[in-house]
Amino acid sequence: MHSGLYWSSFALVAAVFVGLVYRETFSSSSTRASARAKMGEQSLQQDTIVLFGDSITQQSWGVGGLGSVMANVYQRKRDVMNRGLSGYNTAWGIPVAKQWLPRVGESRPETSLMLIWFGANDAALPPSPQALTIPEFKANLHTILQLLTLPSSPFYSPKTKFLLLTPPPVDAATRNNELVSRNPPRVPDRDYEQVAAAITVHLPELHWDKLEQTFPHWADIVNHGALGPQYLEKK
Repeated sequence: MHSGLYWSSFALVAAVFVGLVYRETFSSSSTRASARAKMGEQSLQQDTIVLFGDSITQQSWGVGGLGSVMANVYQRKRDVMNRGLSGYNTAWGIPVAKQWLPRVGESRPETSLMLIWFGANDAALPPSPQALTIPEFKANLHTILQLLTLPSSPFYSPKTKFLLLTPPPVDAATRNNELVSRNPPRVPDRDYEQVAAAITVHLPELHWDKLEQTFPHWADIVNHGALGPQYLEKK
């Protein structure tokens, strides 16, 4: 009886104590926040690294994916933001980018690096709705870059650096044989890797032939493996 009363009293005292500490902590925080606001101080904002692409990018938060690797490497230095859009080509990605890119004059973190990784869906053959011509793909990549590089753009960000990754590799011989076997036969009419490389004259570029030479099992590397992101990280 006495033991039960003792523990009930102890629990009551502990609850009161926790409540007082909680109230004091949050009231103090509120007071400090109000004081900072009156002094014109603002909370620190960490610059961001944006990963912008299709499903390869969207899935990069997985274990060993490029997004998770970069988030680990840049922890406490940059906030890594995944803006991967599964199934999207460059044409569909542009209007979405305009919805989340920081606008000039907004009090938002700056984008210090933007990684652009499109092309897998753009390279689909007609009549797929994803299919784009090479000129369309090239123009769209330029448009994405100009969103942040043109001074007249509402998203102008002169400090942002860019990394364009070429589309995933294709086993040309196997792919061509498969297309020719269709009825009616199909012929590939594009090489998006060359397009991406062509417009990155002044930008870092990574070619898939080098990746494939280093890691033969590239099909598993890109979406799910850990070796591919490590290769990109080192580059």
